[in-house]
Amino acid sequence: MNPLQRDKMETEELKVLIRKASGFFIADGQLWKKDSRAKHKLVIDEEKQLDLLRQAHDDLGHKGVFITRTQILE
Repeated sequence: MNPLQRDKMETEELKVLIRKASGFFIADGQLWKKDSRAKHKLVIDEEKQLDLLRQAHDDLGHKGVFITRTQILE
């Protein structure tokens, strides 16, 4: 590959990375995803997501997937 083409590709990839990264911020040592309605979402490690989903499901009294998901996203 031509070095100039590679540099251009890397520049485009960098632009994409910056655009995606601008949708997140760090507060109090935690990663948050920005929300246009100021309802920012805490980013949870993948290995903790299932445990939190189960806990929320149990805490809500086994109301089902839709209600559990709705409550978690609020």
